[in-house]
Amino acid sequence: MLQPDPSGLRRLLIIRALLLAGAMVILVRLVMLQIWMAPELSRTADLQHRTEVITPARRGDILDRYGVPLSDQAGNYVSLGVNPKRVTDPRGLAADLARLTGRSTEYYLKRLNRAADFVHLARKLPPTLADRIDRRNWNLIRQTETHRVYPHGALAGQVVGFTDIDGVGIAGLEKSCDELLRGTSGRRIYQLDVQGRPHIDPAAPLTPPIDGLDVVLTLDLRIQSLVEEELAPAVIVEKALSAVAIVLDPKTGEVLALA
Repeated sequence: MLQPDPSGLRRLLIIRALLLAGAMVILVRLVMLQIWMAPELSRTADLQHRTEVITPARRGDILDRYGVPLSDQAGNYVSLGVNPKRVTDPRGLAADLARLTGRSTEYYLKRLNRAADFVHLARKLPPTLADRIDRRNWNLIRQTETHRVYPHGALAGQVVGFTDIDGVGIAGLEKSCDELLRGTSGRRIYQLDVQGRPHIDPAAPLTPPIDGLDVVLTLDLRIQSLVEEELAPAVIVEKALSAVAIVLDPKTGEVLALA
């Protein structure tokens, strides 16, 4: 009978040991993935396929003593955003947006390079322009927004003040009463499919926005208009640097006009 080759036995044992070691490494890795790292990996996968979008609240109105609005929310504007991590061609998207909106490509590239799950790319666009951008299959997330308007133009403008593009008061009563007017934003979860297209997730918790409160003033818009009409030419005639007029109700002390 032939005797086994000792060197062949050694090679066989080495191969068996390597295979066993490889199997043990794979087994340990599987245990780590399935047990120890499972919660963290599940959270990571969930974040990659879901994104949270802020739903703005409707800002309250500023009214005169008779309920005549001095400010209002008008128009259904559209804002477009995206999850930067899901954009496969950021330069192409930036160039496309630049052609349609007039902003620079670098502006959009800077926004697309942010380490966030959601960024706004264009705010308060006319729906027709938003449709032109959105139909180019960039998988953008659409939001409907309103725009702060002042129905009576500059009338009582120094009292009312104004807001920035985010609807935050930065002057006048818009600023001093901002906490009352702005309300509380809501949150909505969007599910992202394999191509990165957003879809509303009906199973995800939804936090609806809470609209802001209206602020009613003691001003009488008719008296305010008369005061401003008389005050402006008086400044010109008297060659004054400025002028102030305050009309009070003598019985209550309420301010009826301030210009």
